[in-house]
Amino acid sequence: MHATPDEFTTATLTNIEASLALANTVLSSVEKLTILHLKAARTVFEDGVASSKALLGAKTIDESVELHIAMAQPAFEKLVAYSDSIHEFAAQSRESVAGLITSQFANMTETTKKVVNLADSNVAIATKPVVAPKVKKVA
Repeated sequence: MHATPDEFTTATLTNIEASLALANTVLSSVEKLTILHLKAARTVFEDGVASSKALLGAKTIDESVELHIAMAQPAFEKLVAYSDSIHEFAAQSRESVAGLITSQFANMTETTKKVVNLADSNVAIATKPVVAPKVKKVA
């Protein structure tokens, strides 16, 4: 049993495709995470502007305190929602990457088995006893 160049080419292409799939998954995850961060930053900025305007309109200290208390609950809820989104995103990304890595290891295991079988057959051939050819006696 001998490995052919086509088998090596196929194995190499499979590894390249797996690497590209992993890279695309990671880049997609980074893109989604960046979008999530930008949305959160925009929301924080807009809420800050709205809060500042509301606080500037307060006439008394009591009214200012009431505004702070009223703004605290929605801000906390947004923070919790943001944390949940990050957690969900991380779980999805981890599953995607784990699936790709698992399939790559399965491919590597299959390739390793082929290499071991090839080595075993080569060793068997190399260690086969050499029998001297029979020479016919001339009478």
